[in-house]
Amino acid sequence: MLETRWPLVARGEELSRLTAALVARRGAVITGPAGAGKTTLAMMCLQLVRDQKMSVARMTATHASQRLPFGTLAPILPPDPAVDRLSRDGHGQLLRFYARAVTSRAEGRPLVVFVDDAHLLDDGSATLVHQLAMTGAATVLLTVQSGQRAPDPVVALWKDGLAERIEVGTLGDAAIEELLATVLGGPVDAASVLVFSDRSRGNPLYLRELVTGAVETGALAEQGGIWRLRVGGLRPTARLAELVGLRLGELSDAERTVLELLALGGPLGQARPDSLADPAAVEALERKGLIASRMDGRRVNVRLAHPVYRDVVRAGITPLRERALAQSLAEAVEATGARRQEDTLLLASLRLTGGGGSAELLVAGAIATRARHDHSLTERLARAAMAEGGGFEARFVAAEAAHFLGRPAQAERELASLAADAASDAERARVSLVRFDHAYFLHGREADSRLLDDAADTVADPSWRDKLLSRRFFVMGSSPGAAGPGAGRTGLAPAPGLRTAHCRARGGELRAGPARSP
Repeated sequence: MLETRWPLVARGEELSRLTAALVARRGAVITGPAGAGKTTLAMMCLQLVRDQKMSVARMTATHASQRLPFGTLAPILPPDPAVDRLSRDGHGQLLRFYARAVTSRAEGRPLVVFVDDAHLLDDGSATLVHQLAMTGAATVLLTVQSGQRAPDPVVALWKDGLAERIEVGTLGDAAIEELLATVLGGPVDAASVLVFSDRSRGNPLYLRELVTGAVETGALAEQGGIWRLRVGGLRPTARLAELVGLRLGELSDAERTVLELLALGGPLGQARPDSLADPAAVEALERKGLIASRMDGRRVNVRLAHPVYRDVVRAGITPLRERALAQSLAEAVEATGARRQEDTLLLASLRLTGGGGSAELLVAGAIATRARHDHSLTERLARAAMAEGGGFEARFVAAEAAHFLGRPAQAERELASLAADAASDAERARVSLVRFDHAYFLHGREADSRLLDDAADTVADPSWRDKLLSRRFFVMGSSPGAAGPGAGRTGLAPAPGLRTAHCRARGGELRAGPARSP
């Protein structure tokens, strides 16, 4: 069961600086991206200053309070009839009156005024906070979201040295691994840590929602004392969708179309979303920080600013609209030409969703995806290619993907069928190599090497025969007592210097991998 309160990790230096600033009554402004843990850090520090007998006044700025004069600080300001007269007499008098009212709440104790999301402060509240800091009437603590325009009085706090600016960044892989092990109560395998790191981009808030959702759906589960994430198991929770929705804010139809196109096919060359949506919408989204652009060779690529945006936006697209968008985007990609492997993979994925893909394209996409170790998408593309008459190559890639996805019975059944249908030396050798690797993965050194012997007897092509014999030598060299002249029908000793590492076949090519324990 997950911890109800997630601990603060990798923030020791920031917490020390923050606490020192507040205890010394210098004040501080915490900056960082949304969800980076600014509020959690501030709340932990406030508890420490409360232990120092300091008084704390806490407020949160919002879009609604931003539209009201002194809207954010209203909860701690007095409902005094004299305010109307002071407002008429002068803004300066009103600020002094409010400053005295705020400090009187502390009853003689040092006062800390904490404002969360201070980039949303209205002008009156921002000015009052600045005056409290400048006069030393209170110590101010603010959080500000990076990338957002803050009121000038807030910026002046760190610009003029009235408060220390403390930046809070995202979490690194080591911190994420530590955090996951703490909240899950056990170690997490390295591959799962990397997935969570990539999808959350080190954002603690997004990480928490991804992990919570994965545990609730069973996609993240404990196996043999190690927590492992099922391939393709991450899905946005309702809470994560709400959080991202708040970040996306109000969108025009054109802006939403751009986000949907990028969720389906991003990153995209700038010409492609521009051809399907209003170019002004692309520029507006980049100004809002919802998409990002970068040079890739000679072209500008556009992508969503955060991976979770893709999950949430795509989850909100209806199947009919998803199909229509995929078809339109595929046509745009074909019009500009698919010149790189990334283009082939994109086009194949779009045709998988929108229809109209040839067997050759789907197989090429499956092979490109296999190189990225996305075995789930690889299998979907390969089986779609089989439905389009993709033949041996589509069947081979699909069976291999089933092996990598942990369905050994299905993988062996399909590989055996392929072996019976193999029509060339290359096909026979490739199937035999993968069948043996499959058996070796399941049974280690006890795997039946007759698969290799039988194939070597029927393969005449010297290069493929060498691959089969090399794999046979590996088994002989890594098995105690198996290297003698009678160890197999080949009657050959292991090749000198052959690496005793686990080799795996991918499309007929030998690749070194970690050795398997017996």
